[in-house]
Amino acid sequence: MIPVVLMIGLAMIFGFNGLYGQDSHEYLRFATEWKAAGMNPGMITEFQWPVGFPLFGIVLSYLGVPLMWSMNIVSVLAAVGILVYTNKIIELLYGKSGRLWLILAGATQVYFIRGGILVMSDMLSGFFVILTYYQLFRYRNSNQWFLIFFAFLAATAAFFTRYASVPLLVPPLIYGFLIFYRNLNGIVKFISLLVMFTLITVLLWSNNRLLTLSAELFDQWSIENIFKISVKNADGIYFKTVPNVLYIFGNFFHIGYLSIGVLLIPFYKYCKPAFQERTILIGLTLYFLTIIGLQTQNYRFLILSHSLVLILLFGAFNRLHELLSIRKFSSLFIAGVLLFNTAFFYYSFRKTYAVHHAEKQVTDALKKLNHKGIIYAFFVDQSFPSYGVNNEVKNLYLETYTNFESGALVVYNSAKFEEQWQGTRVESNWKYLKDNFELDTVVSLNDNWRIYEIK
Repeated sequence: MIPVVLMIGLAMIFGFNGLYGQDSHEYLRFATEWKAAGMNPGMITEFQWPVGFPLFGIVLSYLGVPLMWSMNIVSVLAAVGILVYTNKIIELLYGKSGRLWLILAGATQVYFIRGGILVMSDMLSGFFVILTYYQLFRYRNSNQWFLIFFAFLAATAAFFTRYASVPLLVPPLIYGFLIFYRNLNGIVKFISLLVMFTLITVLLWSNNRLLTLSAELFDQWSIENIFKISVKNADGIYFKTVPNVLYIFGNFFHIGYLSIGVLLIPFYKYCKPAFQERTILIGLTLYFLTIIGLQTQNYRFLILSHSLVLILLFGAFNRLHELLSIRKFSSLFIAGVLLFNTAFFYYSFRKTYAVHHAEKQVTDALKKLNHKGIIYAFFVDQSFPSYGVNNEVKNLYLETYTNFESGALVVYNSAKFEEQWQGTRVESNWKYLKDNFELDTVVSLNDNWRIYEIK
C-alpha cells in the first residue's frame, strides 16, 4: 500500500495532484470533455492516444470522486495491482513469496512509484500487461479455456490503454493461442484461425491511429540513435545521460528502478526458473529493441517492462538474501536499501515536483491578473485548462508569429529555454517579440518564470 500512502501524503503536504507535464494534462482535458459529452464515441477519433486510461478514470468518477483525483487513483490502484500479480507469478515460477523483493525493487523505487502517482497511462497499461502473463501461466498449468480468454481480455485492455505495450503482448498471446490451438480438433482448428484473423483485422481497422503511430516510430528508429548522446530535432536540443544502448538496461541497473541491481549480477545463475520462460525473455527483447533506436529517451517507457524484469531477477535476489541471512546482515541490508531508496526518492522527485510547482505558480498568477485577452506561452500552457485559465492561448512552439497583439500576455522562461530550444520556433518567436515589441514585466516568479505584457 506504499503507493496509496505516498499519494495521500504528497497531496496533503505539498498539494501534489498527479498532474505533471503535457501528457497528464492532455489526459485530463480529454476525459473532462468526453465525460461532459456523455462519452460520445465520435470524440475518440479526436484524441491521439488510446482511451483506456481516461475511460477508467471516468468510470471511477461516477462514484463521486472528482475526475482529476479518480484518474490519479486509477494509477495508484494499477501500481498496487502490478505488485500483487508480479508476486503471484513469482510464486508460480519459484514457489516462494516475492514480497520483500517487490518492496525493495518496486514499491520504494522512485521511477516505478512515481508512475503510480501520476495522471498517466503507463501504470494502468503495465498492470494489464502483467495480468496477461499471469493468466497465460495459469492457463498453461491448468488448461482451463476461460483463462486464455481472460489473458486475451487483459491484453486487449493493455493495448487500448497504451499502444507501446504491443511488443510485450505479442509473445504471450501467440504462445497462449498455440497451446489453445493444439488442444483443438478438426474443423474447430480452422474456425479458431478464422476467428483470430478476424479479431486482429477488426482491431487494426478500428485503431488506424496505431498504424499511423507505428509508421512514425519506424521513421524515427535509427541505428545511430542507439549510441547518440545528444539529439537535435523539432523539440530542440537535449543531451542524454547515457546512450540508448545502456538506457534500455535501466530496469536492471538504474538506481531509480533497481538500486541494488549491480549487486545481483554474481547471482544471475539462480534466476533459471524465470529465464526458462521464453515468453518473458522474447517480450522484453522485442520491447527493448523497439525503444533502443528511438530519438526520445524517457524512463517512463521502462515502467511497462519493470515487473517482468523483477520476475527474471527474483532468483538472484533470493540467493543474495539467503547469504546475508546466514551472516546476520539481512536486517542491516534491508534497512540500508530502504534508506537509500528514500533518499533518492527525495532527490529525484524534486524535479517532478518542480515542473508541477511551475505550472501551479504560473496559473495562480494568471488567475490573479484576471486577464481576458490572449496569452502567448510555452511549456506550461498545457496546464492552463486544468487549473482554470481559459483564455485563448497561442503556443510559441507550434507556429511562427509575425504579429503580436498589444495588451496580450507572454509567459516565458529565458534561462530554461535558452539552450534546449535554440533554433526552434520558440527561440525565433521570442527573439522577434523582443526585437519588435516593448515588453513590460508584470509578474516575476520563482525559477526565472516571467509574465510580460506586450505594449
